[in-house]
Amino acid sequence: MKKLTLLFALFALSFIGCSPKAPYDVVPIEGTVTYDGKPIPRDFAIKFRPDNGMNESTGNIQEGGKFKAIHTVDIDGVPTGKCTIRIMWNGSLGTNAPAEYQPLLQKYGFQSEGLPLEITKKDKNVKIDFPAVTK
Repeated sequence: MKKLTLLFALFALSFIGCSPKAPYDVVPIEGTVTYDGKPIPRDFAIKFRPDNGMNESTGNIQEGGKFKAIHTVDIDGVPTGKCTIRIMWNGSLGTNAPAEYQPLLQKYGFQSEGLPLEITKKDKNVKIDFPAVTK
């Protein structure tokens, strides 16, 4: 019985402090997303695509334009370095984004140039403002 208890204790200790970690730097990031200074509504998401080819991260927009970036199922954040941010409509199937956001999606959407940003280790809370799109 003592051997079994010791074995269990060693097994349990091996997991203390263990959390998933990427083989590169990932910074936990949250913040707000605006379009021309106004919070972007729910049903949108932003994608952070690292320029160095690492996996992208996603931030689903919540009330007030707030988001929290998720890198993988187990890891929150965005890889450090230069990245491109794009915005996506996540609304109900078969619906389109409101007309006022169509220019935003055309300029900064999935198949666009996106908005450049550099993520550093000191970044934790970011404010992302997509500039107004003029015709």
